[in-house]
Amino acid sequence: MSQANKMKIDATLVKRLIAEQFPQWADHPIRPVESAGTDNAIYRLGEDMAVQLPGVEWAIGQVEKEQRWLPKLAPLLPLSHGDLHPGNLLVAQGRLHAVIDFGTLGVGDPACDLMVAWTFLSAESRDIFRAALPVDDATWAQGRGWALSFGLIAYAYYLDTNPVLARISRALSMRPLITRAF
Repeated sequence: MSQANKMKIDATLVKRLIAEQFPQWADHPIRPVESAGTDNAIYRLGEDMAVQLPGVEWAIGQVEKEQRWLPKLAPLLPLSHGDLHPGNLLVAQGRLHAVIDFGTLGVGDPACDLMVAWTFLSAESRDIFRAALPVDDATWAQGRGWALSFGLIAYAYYLDTNPVLARISRALSMRPLITRAF
């Protein structure tokens, strides 16, 4: 995966696509959303809608994948999301409201979703989360490894192309290193 082939997406393109495909919303204001995400460009459409367009070639099939699989998998929750970090968790008034970006859905290792303990939760919340889970110490350690891996890989990958995500990744990669193992 490389960010060298980012697609050229701007408000003019989004406005044109909305006018062609959804003329009833063509008069809504469009503004870019500052995002630490890398797969998609997101624009606000009015006050209560969003436009999501793939920003890189390898992300083109993600929306179709999400639309096809999420309705089938929803009754089988919990899912193996594969990419639980603050950028994919929508929080309002201190409560989790939604999980987005299922591009790495079903990565194959349920411990991957435990990385949220280090990428999102405070140390106190992490302890509560750990106590509530039916996972053994080895699985918990594996989740900690996923968090470290995510932080280090994302930091190096986005250092020059996405400073917001690089800064977040650097901070997140330290959490698994400075907390006790179990």
